[in-house]
Parts: sequence; C-alpha cells; structure tokens
Amino acid sequence: MKKKKKEEEISAEIKISEYIQKHRKLLLVSAIVIILLFIASIVTVNIISRNKETAILTVEKFGIRFEELQKRYEELKQRADSAEEDAEDSAFENEESAAWLDEELESVNLESVDEESVVPEEEAVAAEENLDEETEEIADEKQIMSLEEEMNIVQSDFDALLSDLETFANENSGYPAYRAWWLAGRIYADREEWAEAEKAWAASSKEAKNSILAPLAWYNAAVAAEHQGKIPEAIEYFTNSVSIPSRIFIEAPRAYFSIGRLSEFTGDIDAAMKAYNSIVNDYSFVTPWANLAQSRIILLEIQAGGTGSSDSPEGPGSDDSMDETGSADENSSAEIGIDGEIPEGNE
Repeated sequence: MKKKKKEEEISAEIKISEYIQKHRKLLLVSAIVIILLFIASIVTVNIISRNKETAILTVEKFGIRFEELQKRYEELKQRADSAEEDAEDSAFENEESAAWLDEELESVNLESVDEESVVPEEEAVAAEENLDEETEEIADEKQIMSLEEEMNIVQSDFDALLSDLETFANENSGYPAYRAWWLAGRIYADREEWAEAEKAWAASSKEAKNSILAPLAWYNAAVAAEHQGKIPEAIEYFTNSVSIPSRIFIEAPRAYFSIGRLSEFTGDIDAAMKAYNSIVNDYSFVTPWANLAQSRIILLEIQAGGTGSSDSPEGPGSDDSMDETGSADENSSAEIGIDGEIPEGNE
C-alpha cells in the first residue's frame, strides 16, 4: 500500500515537472507579467497619492492668495473711505472759511474809512487761502484716484484668481476641487454676484459629497439662492445641508429654521411645522433656536385653529451673511464656514 502511494507521488512529481518543462516559456512570461503588474500598481498608487498631495498644496496656495487679496482689498477700502471723509470734511471747512471771509470783507467794507487801503490786503489773503484750498482739493482728488487705481488692480488680481480656481476645480476632484469652488464662491459672494456664488458653492458641495464639509457648502448655496429670490432652490439646499445624519453641523438648527421660515413664506405650513419640530426634538439643547421654533409652532397651531393670527417670519432676503469673525444675527440665516475647511468648535 505504501509502495503504491509512493509511486503515485513520484508519478505526480514527474507530471508536474514535465508540465513545467513543456510550458516553461508561458509560465515565465506569466510570472513576469504578474510582477510587472504588481510594480505598476504600486507606481500608480504612488503617482495618484503624489498628485493628490500636489493638488492639495496648490489649492492651499490659492487660499493664501485669496487671504492676501482680501486683506489688501479691506485696507484699500478703509483708506478710500478715510480719504472720502477727509475730502468731505475739507470741503465743509472750506465752505465755512469762505463764508467767514465774506462776512469779514463785508464788515471791513462797511467800517473802514480808507476802503482802498484795507480791501486789497483782505483780497490778497482770500486769494492765498483759496489757492491753498484748491491745492488741498487737488491733492485729495489725486489720492482718491490713486486708491481707485489700486482697487482696480486688486479686482484684476481677483479676476485672475477666479480664473485659476475654476480651471483647477474642473481639472481636479475631491477636497482640492471642493476648496477651489469654495473660494470662488467667496469671491462671487463678496461681489454680490449671487448666481455665480450659488453655482460655485453647489459645485463645492457635490465635491464634498457626504463628508462633514458638505453641509457648509450646501448652506452657503442656499443663502446665495435666497438672495436671488429662488425660494424652492434655497429650501432644497438648506434641506441638503441637514441631510447628512450627524450633529457635527453646528448650524443645523439655523438651517432648519430657514426651511421653516421659507416654507411658511410659500404657504407650505406642513413643511414648516416639520422643520420647526426637528429643532425642538433634535436640538432642544440649542436654546435660542429651540425657543424660536417652539414659538412658531404655537402660533401656527393657533392660526390653524382659527383662534388668532400669526406674524409670518420674514421671507426672502432676510438673511445676513456672517462677517469674518463668524458672527451673525441669531434670527437670520447666514453664510457660514468662511474658510471652507473642517469646522472646529462653532465654525
């Protein structure tokens, strides 16, 4: 029995050896192909990873460009406002000085015994003061013109950045594209070009997909849509901003209240009640919004019962964008997530 089993093993080894000998070229080629594919897959993964890192670095450089331009713009705006105020004050002072000088000249003309000896001197003083005033006005005008030229340069730089951002966003995906579209949305919003801001933020949210970044972009797209009076789109975007099941989106109560407010405006009371109840049931710990939602629910129930009437919350256009510190009126919807990055704390 053992002898027969040993013979079978030897026979199997011989068959394998013969198969290898017979197909050695094919087996060698197959082995080489497998090794090359393995190496190619490693190289491809490394290239993709490196390209992704490069894209992230590039989009963060865009962010730095944006912040620098924003800072330049704000500084120029402050200087321009200050120059205009100085020009207005100077004009007002010149008017007062001219009025006072006219009164003095009239007084001199009436009281002077030797009119010819007094008036020429006063006229010389007036002419000198008028010359100084004109010189100051020309200087102020030149300063304002210079600031306007600098502002135009900054706006041209913003245009160039926008072009670079949109080109980059169309050529990339994921976080780099999300961030690029986000920055484009910020520029358009600062210019109050709400249609373009809506498109940019909607594109940004689609790149973020179901990540924690998506609610921020959907929310801002809603704000941009509402600025245009596009209420159905605004409601849809606000709804998208709270559609990802998590409590990481700190502005969810505000989004739900905006859904309720706009639904009331359109007459969809059931949708408004549902939105307000979402705040009361899921975000009762956010006291200001929970109280506001509860008050709307009570008023809508009273209205439905026919025992009274309620004042509807403001319709489209009632929202105010947050400033750079992230603050906003608690009764309004607002542009949030200024940096378009992973939110920390109350950002």
